[in-house]
Amino acid sequence: MKKIRKDMKLLLILLIIPLLIIPAFAQTNSQTLATEKGTLDVKLSYDDITPGQETKLDIEFINPHTKKFKNILIIS
Repeated sequence: MKKIRKDMKLLLILLIIPLLIIPAFAQTNSQTLATEKGTLDVKLSYDDITPGQETKLDIEFINPHTKKFKNILIIS
């Protein structure tokens, strides 16, 4: 009986650990749209915006045929 309780506690701990770790990673909001003539895809991504703090805006210009991109980082 004690072994079963010990195993259940261990199982519960193993199930709770991912719930504690996953929210620690920052989420990024992003949107990708094609240019007017479709020659490039432009991806804008940013972290959560907090008033009074710097916000990182990441702009990627992606060639839709080769999937190569150029990256611009703006912090304001």
